[in-house]
Amino acid sequence: MRSSSYTKGRQSELVAQACRVLGKLDMTHGSLGHVSLRLDDSETLLIKGKGEDESALRFTEPSDIVEVDFNADTVDGPKGLRSPRKSKFAVWSHVNKPSEEAITSESRWVKRASRTASSRNSST
Repeated sequence: MRSSSYTKGRQSELVAQACRVLGKLDMTHGSLGHVSLRLDDSETLLIKGKGEDESALRFTEPSDIVEVDFNADTVDGPKGLRSPRKSKFAVWSHVNKPSEEAITSESRWVKRASRTASSRNSST
């Protein structure tokens, strides 16, 4: 089932609002980090776009949100924005945890998790 433009617009507002909250609480740095939300059709998600026209997380508006398919390719969104590099992480999370509709990510969290896994592997 494809999401209606009204539903997608409302969901874009929710993603933008969640981004602003993370930004205003200084849980991220500048424009880093994002929130993704799986659309009802389960084949695409909404995520904060990256590119020449991006804004800092705390100033995210619905017009900063792009639609990404499960290949992490941008399928819809404003000119000047594209899917972030971390879209593949968001897609992987949504595919492997279908019951979780929304996911937050910030590069420091991913790096910290990677370092923990690396140090654990080197000590065994």
